[in-house]
Amino acid sequence: MNALVWLLPLAALLGLFVGYFAQKLTTARTLGDAEARAQRILEDATRLVDQAARDSEAKIREGEAKAREAEARIRAGELEAKEHALRIRAELDQEGRARQKEIQGSSGASCSRRSSSPAGSTSSIAGRRTRRTASAP
Repeated sequence: MNALVWLLPLAALLGLFVGYFAQKLTTARTLGDAEARAQRILEDATRLVDQAARDSEAKIREGEAKAREAEARIRAGELEAKEHALRIRAELDQEGRARQKEIQGSSGASCSRRSSSPAGSTSSIAGRRTRRTASAP
């Protein structure tokens, strides 16, 4: 019985120490697993943020390239419109000069016919003036 008195408290103390260290070991292992998992989550989040930043930068560059292309198209269209206007203006000038030559050529012939009668030439000049003033806006 004497041995049992010594053995029972000693076994209880030994059980407390073993239980304490087992619980401490389990807690440390669980905590280590949780820290490793948290580290993986942080790394994944960082990787996703970096990927999103790269994707957004690529989209920005793509948008800027499209904007530059659109501006170039606008400038090309404006240039084409100006060239078209210049061609039309040149054609109109050429037609105007041709009509002017035609009028000068026909008026020179009519003036030479009318110059034979002095009264007829003054009346034709007066008639031209009235036609011009009547057609003027």
